[in-house]
Amino acid sequence: MKFIVTFIFLSLLLVFAGCEEDNNGNNNAEYTINAEGYVGTERTSFCLKYSTDYEVWDEECGTAVTVLLNEGLYFVRPEKEGYTPTRLEDEVGLGPENPVVNLVYYFIADSTDTTPPDTTDIPSGNPLIYATDWSNGRIVRMEEISGTGWQTYGSVGNGVGQFTMPYGIAIGPDGKIYIADTMNDRIICMDDMSGSNWTSYGSSGDGLGQLSAPNDVAVSESGRIYIADSNNHRIVRIDDMSGTGWMAVGNQGEYSGQFYYPKGIAIKDDGGLLVADEHNHRIVSMGDMTFSTWETFGEEGSALGQFDWPRDVTQGYDGKIYVADTRNGRIVRLDDISGNDWTEIGTEGSGSLEFDQPANVEVDADGRIYVADKNNDRLIRFDDMTGSGWTTFGSSGSGTGQFTRPMGLALSYFGI
Repeated sequence: MKFIVTFIFLSLLLVFAGCEEDNNGNNNAEYTINAEGYVGTERTSFCLKYSTDYEVWDEECGTAVTVLLNEGLYFVRPEKEGYTPTRLEDEVGLGPENPVVNLVYYFIADSTDTTPPDTTDIPSGNPLIYATDWSNGRIVRMEEISGTGWQTYGSVGNGVGQFTMPYGIAIGPDGKIYIADTMNDRIICMDDMSGSNWTSYGSSGDGLGQLSAPNDVAVSESGRIYIADSNNHRIVRIDDMSGTGWMAVGNQGEYSGQFYYPKGIAIKDDGGLLVADEHNHRIVSMGDMTFSTWETFGEEGSALGQFDWPRDVTQGYDGKIYVADTRNGRIVRLDDISGNDWTEIGTEGSGSLEFDQPANVEVDADGRIYVADKNNDRLIRFDDMTGSGWTTFGSSGSGTGQFTRPMGLALSYFGI
């Protein structure tokens, strides 16, 4: 249920005041990272925006440099003279839990845009909250967990503007809304909460272009669409809503490359996938539609290292894995797919620090955790895995501020 357009800003210290060109006519700028600041810190004279590309703004030079994620962002360690430049993502993960000190970055790309950066895009405060209101056949959007800015779209049915038991939801890199319209066996894309440019993909079946109870959808930064095609026990990827580039992997089973009602899907930071493999009571980590890096964690039960029908999985900004362990009434956090540093919150119930079949979990840029508490007909937000700042919103019904089985969640900073 990622993703969502995400913007990660790092506070950096400029060490060279000027820009110079290499022999190829490209702009090279050299910077050192500020060890004191990562996500959420105030930008000084330099900012780094993470989207499809790294967009690097150098106010001192008055130059905007766009660097492709997999091509142009390199660093060297100054203490290692002659050190071979290495792609950033190959060397180190960034974030407040994994600080990096004294790295020098080289940004090499064509400079074509000198428009000043729009600092209003810095992720801070509250993201927009999107939810699927399952039994009410509608999509809900709020500006805050208090319900401010409440909007709904949809009704029960199978026509345009209608849903039948919608489950997963995702926000694309362009702000478009993608919905797994589960019992209509289709994926819906629309521009906004007015339903503008409603587009449908899929029909009932198990062949090419067909889906059976798709439960979740995720959209990559490049716009590719990933679908947990639950009743077909497979993962589907398409390039766009026309179905171009259709690819499906998986079949029913419990072994490598197999799923048993995959319910949740998320795109990892490295471009691979996380899957909540519900009836196998496990989380799967795999490559982008390949099984070469297939790993699983979990088995049936309620103890440490066990799940009972996990229905959703996501990766936080800190790189940790968060799982909605649905029938155990809890949220679980793992450092990695090996299950290191297992942390859990929740017991069965309807009070504080309690859930009744949590169906979905998301994490915002500040590390706050959001849960679709399905059978309690409410959304929950808390600050961390201790439950600090526990806040709930919603009651049973079909009116304003009400849900009947909220299932899917998505967070977005797009347009804020």
